[in-house]
Amino acid sequence: MKYRILLVNAPVLSVLEPWFDAPEFVRTSLAFLAGYLRQYGDFEIRCFDAKFERKSFYETADQIALWKPDLVGFSAFTNEIKPSAYLAGLVKKRMPAVVTVIGGPHVTAIPTQTIRQFPTFDIGVVGEGEETILELCNALCNKQPLDKIKGLVYRNDQGEIILNPQRPRILEPDKLPMPAWDMMPVAKEYYTQTVRGCPLACTFCMNHNGKLARKTSVEKTVDEMEWLINYGAKRISFGDELFSVDMQRTSKMMDLMIEKKIGERVSWDIQTHVAYVNDELFEKMKRANIEKVEMGVEAGDDNILKRMGKATNRTMILKAFASARKHGIKTGSFLLLGQPNETRQSMWNTIKFGILLNPTEPIIGTIVPYPGTE
Repeated sequence: MKYRILLVNAPVLSVLEPWFDAPEFVRTSLAFLAGYLRQYGDFEIRCFDAKFERKSFYETADQIALWKPDLVGFSAFTNEIKPSAYLAGLVKKRMPAVVTVIGGPHVTAIPTQTIRQFPTFDIGVVGEGEETILELCNALCNKQPLDKIKGLVYRNDQGEIILNPQRPRILEPDKLPMPAWDMMPVAKEYYTQTVRGCPLACTFCMNHNGKLARKTSVEKTVDEMEWLINYGAKRISFGDELFSVDMQRTSKMMDLMIEKKIGERVSWDIQTHVAYVNDELFEKMKRANIEKVEMGVEAGDDNILKRMGKATNRTMILKAFASARKHGIKTGSFLLLGQPNETRQSMWNTIKFGILLNPTEPIIGTIVPYPGTE
């Protein structure tokens, strides 16, 4: 019988932010991992997005136990680590021999602490997961030691927590197979990722994908969009930290999307930085029928922006939003309140700057000192 792998997105403890806690999109990381394991491994693989399917913890644990996997893999941001650990504990009660693996930004930021704090996880995958989880599953399947697998944190037979050396990043994303969207529930919305990494150094961001922006080719990106359209997607969002970091690549992508009439068949939107857009790009994005461009603003004061590591100023931000508006493109602006040294006046400056920008969708958040951030 083949080694059985189940990749899970855990339910939520409560719905605090509906966009994320009751999503209309399936979990991107599960599709990426499943696609890689399917192409390069010889396993039986399933994905279960319990958050998307609105399952309870007990329903999820029961379904996992029915399938009897050998390994259950979880992916978690910091705000998801407790629900994932809780579900892992429920699974362990039903299947004591199952191997539970946690990946994602939280364990990447504080690997040893995560495994120590949450004993329901046996192993952690630190950094990008595709190559690591493949080597891990092969090793477990063949009862081989884990000490030579880069990018792992785990307990040895004596109960000691071992952190293996860091795994190098995947430098050529084109060598990755297309995400296994067909193994996920059918959704109306999909988040994909075609750029991994961000060269900026914002103090409030962990940047778990690193400083080097590694880009999927234009052709592969548009092929994936076509596949998702045929699969039933009504909206495709790019989860890239900086979609247009390579402006020449972005321009070529717009040309191909216009040629293939992508924007006439699906709604699509991006996130990017005000330094990586201009009139020419916005003009092409409009012709490609973009739905919305979200850009980080964060603060309304140049000194605060500098302290935050934003590499922007008010003039750059105003120019980018004015250019988008000139071309009739909807905008989203991210504003942050509560950063270090915040005052009542600096908060008002940010709010007033947001009013001056007049985005289509103002998004206001509060600073949280997440693990891995400065």
